[in-house]
Amino acid sequence: MASSDALERAYAAIARLRQQGVARPSVDAVAEVAGLARSSFYQKDDEWSEVRAVIKGKASPRVKLVEMMVSDAQKATSRVSDITERVAKLEEDLANTNKYAEEVYQRLIDQVQYYFARADESPKKLEQSKKQINELKQARHDLQLAQTELIELRRESQRSNVVKHRVLKKIVKLPAAKNASDLFSVFLDELDRLFPDAASTKTISGVYVVCGYPKCGKTDWINRHEPANPGIALYIEGTNHTRSIRSFLTGRLRKLTSQNISCVWIDINFEVVRDRCRNAYQGLAHVEKEDEIQTIQKELETVALSEDFDQIYPVRSAL
Repeated sequence: MASSDALERAYAAIARLRQQGVARPSVDAVAEVAGLARSSFYQKDDEWSEVRAVIKGKASPRVKLVEMMVSDAQKATSRVSDITERVAKLEEDLANTNKYAEEVYQRLIDQVQYYFARADESPKKLEQSKKQINELKQARHDLQLAQTELIELRRESQRSNVVKHRVLKKIVKLPAAKNASDLFSVFLDELDRLFPDAASTKTISGVYVVCGYPKCGKTDWINRHEPANPGIALYIEGTNHTRSIRSFLTGRLRKLTSQNISCVWIDINFEVVRDRCRNAYQGLAHVEKEDEIQTIQKELETVALSEDFDQIYPVRSAL
């Protein structure tokens, strides 16, 4: 009886050779691929006779089954190869993606640092721009005063026997800042701008520190006021509601000029000021201004005779 293992090896060899394109292989070729002796294929039993017939070209389900198994194995191998290639491609794409992500992350970090730097610079630039705008406004105001004065002088020059002294008003407007250091900084900067040297200070004919709540009428008083002496009349306009603020202002002004320093105190009821602010401001601006005048009311210190002023002018504001 033929060995089942030897038969399986023989049929597998035939199927493999047919898979390779050899339709009718020789017995020697089948024996070599199967690893069997050539004599095994010439045994006289029916099973080996069938093997020899299949080698010569007879169809056999056993060979077909082996071919199918070999085909399935080849397909599986092909799929494994395809998957391996796809995995390699995915790994390459992942590496490229990681590299791109690192580059994008670094660019984002650089951009964030750039905007942080810009944000740090912005307040300084805004403050500088604000200062320049205030200087331009003051220069425009001075120009308007000079033009008005020129027109008035031309009119006076056409009149006979009329001599009028020349007066120029210069105004330093102080913010109602919660931080006194900001107020003092604006004050000193404005004095340096208006009087850059000792020669320019000699033209000062008088100084007026105008004090009072916001919207109390300080600007109106300055516009109406007519200084008695020719030269530059310097007005320091602000709330100036505490003795410490007024002391700082007078201390610096005494170093600037030997002329009289007067305090103009605009006297007005707190409720009137609050109503004026309600009419003048809306929304958030009104809330901020309301807080500001309430803070001033709490800190308010009426000017006293003991303070370093040459004159004190109490002015009752019109309702």
